[in-house]
Amino acid sequence: MISFNKTGVITLNAKLVAQLNLNPGDTLIFHQDEARKKDWYIEKNVLNGMTLRRYKGSKSMSLIMNASMVSKELLSSLNTEGPIKFPVANQTTEGKYYAILTAGFNGAKV
Repeated sequence: MISFNKTGVITLNAKLVAQLNLNPGDTLIFHQDEARKKDWYIEKNVLNGMTLRRYKGSKSMSLIMNASMVSKELLSSLNTEGPIKFPVANQTTEGKYYAILTAGFNGAKV
């Protein structure tokens, strides 16, 4: 699962970190579909991406990043203030984009 809050903290839980084979220092870029504004994607290990890190003092395998613009845009596209969390597709689209599965979002907060 990936979670977004209005302060810009994005958290990837341990299961998603393992699924995407991510480590601290890896980078992500978020993409919004231009035609379907509620559809979002993750692209990993990209130049100029946002860097993932462990939460200070955490023993969890979860990773976090701060990306206030991404969080605000995603929350706005779904008409919510958050926090919210979503599963992420196991397979890539076009060989490099992992879909954030927002289709089932019903407006409920985490």
